[in-house]
Amino acid sequence: MRLSAFIVESKEVILQEWEDFARTITPPALTMDRKALRDHAGFVLDAIIADLDTAQTPQEQADKSRGESPQANAPSEAQTHAAERLAAGYTIHQLISEYRALRASVLRLWAANSPEVLWSDAGDVMRFNEAVDQALAESVERYAQLVESTIDAQKLAEVELRQSNQHKDDFLAMLAHELRNPLAPISTAAQLLSASPGNEPMVRKVGAIITRQISHLTHIVDDLLDVSRISRGLVELHTEPLDLKLIVASAVEQAQALIEARHHDLVLKLGSTPAFVVGDKTRLVQVLSNLLNNAAKYTPPDGKIVLSLEVRADQALLAVSDNGDGIAPSLLSHIFELFTQAERTPDRAQGGLGLGLSLVKSIIALHGGEVEAKSEGLGKGSVFTVTLPLLNKPSDTDTASTLGELRLAELAVRSTALPQLMVVDDNPDAGQALASLLEIKGYRVVVHESGESALADTALPGIEMFILDIGMPGMDGFELARRLRANPVTQQALLVALTGYGQANDRAMGKAAGFDHYYVKPIHMQQLTELLAKLNAGSLQETDRKVR
Repeated sequence: MRLSAFIVESKEVILQEWEDFARTITPPALTMDRKALRDHAGFVLDAIIADLDTAQTPQEQADKSRGESPQANAPSEAQTHAAERLAAGYTIHQLISEYRALRASVLRLWAANSPEVLWSDAGDVMRFNEAVDQALAESVERYAQLVESTIDAQKLAEVELRQSNQHKDDFLAMLAHELRNPLAPISTAAQLLSASPGNEPMVRKVGAIITRQISHLTHIVDDLLDVSRISRGLVELHTEPLDLKLIVASAVEQAQALIEARHHDLVLKLGSTPAFVVGDKTRLVQVLSNLLNNAAKYTPPDGKIVLSLEVRADQALLAVSDNGDGIAPSLLSHIFELFTQAERTPDRAQGGLGLGLSLVKSIIALHGGEVEAKSEGLGKGSVFTVTLPLLNKPSDTDTASTLGELRLAELAVRSTALPQLMVVDDNPDAGQALASLLEIKGYRVVVHESGESALADTALPGIEMFILDIGMPGMDGFELARRLRANPVTQQALLVALTGYGQANDRAMGKAAGFDHYYVKPIHMQQLTELLAKLNAGSLQETDRKVR
């Protein structure tokens, strides 16, 4: 009897021996039911039988014994067997043991059935061993491939998880910073109220500061709530036919103060074609003003921002482009994801939590549109394009005149001569509130909103103490401190950092930059008062010139 015929005839007995052996491999084998064990073992045996019954040249037999026979496009039974065993929890050694058990079971049962046949048909035995070797090679190779891909997938998942956690950590750190910023002038304003009873002009000034900063806090909280509501699908749009040119007008009005403060040139290219969409006016203005504010924030002063509106077939395209900082290629594909921001630097002049672009994408998606970001890289500017479905409605109103009067205005820089103290903070409310409190105490104070304007002040030689914010546009507080230390006329002045950045590495950077003191907003005025008292008395000790 041919070996292949014997295997067909004795298949159930062989499979029972194989199953008995497989169930000694515990616990993995027990995770597969009896039918699964039998089915896959039977498939492998069927493949071996077919191989034995197929004529082969000596070269084909030699290739097979080396595991080099041609592979079919579809996975072989041995490869499928390996995948199933890996899924059941088998180790590669257990997988190999199964093939050894199969070989031993077949040859033992065949020898017990016809001892003389085992030696008379040595060619069949050789072919059988080659077929088992080939199946084993295919099975082990597939097992190794699957393990490697699983490890790669696990590593990728671990990397993505670490990145996600890092994004959240960065977001929480920036949230703490952004909340401290408005709290600082509010805290100082409260102290001003206590120090100025009955001073009506001061009360009005302080009230305006508190109102503006509470508005800023409200904006932060609103953004957080918006993200939460949109992510949970709780936002309800109040849609109506809208003229996009009116949306542009409202958005420009909202962003104009920041654009003017940064001395940017805003160019509007709206064309003459009517552009109507169905949408929520408040939300679409929010989207466009967000994009304009981003362009203003991340473009160096005196930059150029272009807002264009174009109609293509059944779509309206709104694009905001700038010649600013640009976007790194590694960040571009994730720019609209929640918790994703560029690497944090002290230059966070206008603040922000990095929620804006995530909100933009979500709001536009609710309108059935898309948003896309493009940039050729860092320092090469960026373009954000919003695409919305067009509503075919004739324009009843000429909005060109509404936008024709939008103009940029230059801001005057306030300066005073020969102060004793200088406060440098890009947040005008924070700087002015602190200056007012110090002035009540009799100090002469000058306020600047940038490091560049501070260094240009002719009164520098008379300044005995500099109180510097860290996160400022252009030249941050660290760089300003280094330059003040390098300048012979200011190198002996007392340098005090007053910032929202309060981590250990921030303090270390402050010390390296030359700061004598490092305070986190909001400051307790008593600390600053004690330091000023020592400065006025000329009793500053060496310990007063160490960052703490």
